[in-house]
Amino acid sequence: MWYVAYGSNMSRRRFLAYLQGGRVDGSSTLERGAADPTPPRASARLLLDRRLRFVGVSRRWGGGVAVLEHRRQGGACTPARAWLIGFDQFTDVLAQENRWDEATAPRCPPLPDGPGSLVVAGEGLYGAVLVLGRAGDGRRVVTLTSPHPPENRAPNPPAPAYVRTIAAGIAETHGGDAAAHLAHLLGASREPTPTPGVRPHHERKGSNDPGDGVGHHLA
Repeated sequence: MWYVAYGSNMSRRRFLAYLQGGRVDGSSTLERGAADPTPPRASARLLLDRRLRFVGVSRRWGGGVAVLEHRRQGGACTPARAWLIGFDQFTDVLAQENRWDEATAPRCPPLPDGPGSLVVAGEGLYGAVLVLGRAGDGRRVVTLTSPHPPENRAPNPPAPAYVRTIAAGIAETHGGDAAAHLAHLLGASREPTPTPGVRPHHERKGSNDPGDGVGHHLA
């Protein structure tokens, strides 16, 4: 399956901590890692037509946490990175993102095929699985977000170390002017949500992008 990261998990080093364990610079948490520590088989860059919000308080970084809005928005252009991982690995990432105890963490429930479907796995800032559709290779494309619409919550600025990690992930994935991408994200996260609309965004192809890629198949 393709797991779509849009915050600090765009950074390969940061995401590998969820799979292989360890702590990254700026984070206070030593991640336990996944039962299957195999690195992602591939990654793909894409843009999402949903806005990012910084809300709540991160126990890892301090400051607000990047959370994706549930609804598509015309004009939204959020940089993201899709990681090709196994379903069990995804379930372990879900549990660690929400700091669920390994022994009692809920399993990811069955996921529908319908693009835009939101499945709540449990409580937490990333307790919901948002189904984005199917990739050109036929695999399911999903991301994590809050069970409750983040646009209804008060914004909270992110911590500097968290911002640096997101910027590193953007630079790795999208290249170009990562600072401009980041400034756009931080500015858009403070704007009121407009009337819903749709504008598709297409993956920018790169040497590490698989087959038909993911971006233009997202909901």
